[in-house]
Amino acid sequence: MAHLIIDTANLVHRARSGFTLGEYPVIFNFFRGIKSLFKDMATTSATFVLEGSPRQRLEAHSEYKANRAIDPTDTKKLEEHAKFVRQRKKIEELLKCLRVTIARHPGYEADDVIAAIACKKAYDCTAECCSVIVVSTDTDFFQLPNKVSIYNPVKKAFVEPPVDRRLYAEYKSFTGDGSDNIPCVEGIKPKRAKTLTCNHDERKKFFAENPEAYDRWNKNLDLIKFHCVNMEEIEFSIVSTPDYERLRSEFETMEFKSIVNDRSWPNFIAPFQKLIP
Repeated sequence: MAHLIIDTANLVHRARSGFTLGEYPVIFNFFRGIKSLFKDMATTSATFVLEGSPRQRLEAHSEYKANRAIDPTDTKKLEEHAKFVRQRKKIEELLKCLRVTIARHPGYEADDVIAAIACKKAYDCTAECCSVIVVSTDTDFFQLPNKVSIYNPVKKAFVEPPVDRRLYAEYKSFTGDGSDNIPCVEGIKPKRAKTLTCNHDERKKFFAENPEAYDRWNKNLDLIKFHCVNMEEIEFSIVSTPDYERLRSEFETMEFKSIVNDRSWPNFIAPFQKLIP
């Protein structure tokens, strides 16, 4: 039995690519995508984790994710973003039509919440036929223990890091993360980062000779490592009674004709009907 833990915001952003016609292309691509995902993975349960707040990381690094800000004078981009936000909110609403669990912590980022849920699920999952799979393109999840599998929905493959998972946060602290506006340690490329990560003596020597590099690396490490989240503080919404008719009605309103026609709908909804709370 596979339990999927889905980085919802990550998949929503990925859904901006692909079909682009009409008023709701992100919604169309998102639901087509998770339908194929559930079918291919033969999953019976899923948790969609929604985004919370990066407040703690912003306090440590004011430029964290600053590269995602939109120029307030760029009217076109502001309109595109507003349209995207409307679709993202609609996706979160329509997920309640499926027999899934929806999770969120208002004070933590989704990554931290996913890590907490994945570790708990992996710890509770003792049967050989039981597996816990995080679905995301975010490489931060390489920090998770080996009992948790990482599935990249773009590559459509399970993925592993270039170093031992237990060392991945240290490795990524050298290379940085452009998507989150976390700079690399100056002059360090992935090959050198791997060497410094895996060779403690060489790393110690490097930092002794480059104290400013250590400061950058250590700051990155604080940003990249998962923050501990109390499971009891996570807001869980368990949908025990799905509403497929409402979902179809909403899709008809959005004119998703290739999904809602009488021939396609049974095939579309079939993977979701196998889900259990």
